[in-house]
Amino acid sequence: MAIGALGGWKPLLIVVISAIVIGLWIAVLLDILRGNFSTALSKWQWVAIVIFFPILGASIYILWGRKGHA
Repeated sequence: MAIGALGGWKPLLIVVISAIVIGLWIAVLLDILRGNFSTALSKWQWVAIVIFFPILGASIYILWGRKGHA
């Protein structure tokens, strides 16, 4: 059966992109929870940001937040 018979590449592309986004989100949360921050409050602030704003929060943490590790 060809991919065209299943609706083309769109469903496959949606699954792949979703898996990448979810994987990145989980990886960032694990990095935050395993990391050494100067205070416990800053760690939980990052967790809240990443949970409530998954794509934006993970992107901001990767670009800016990893520098906050002590």
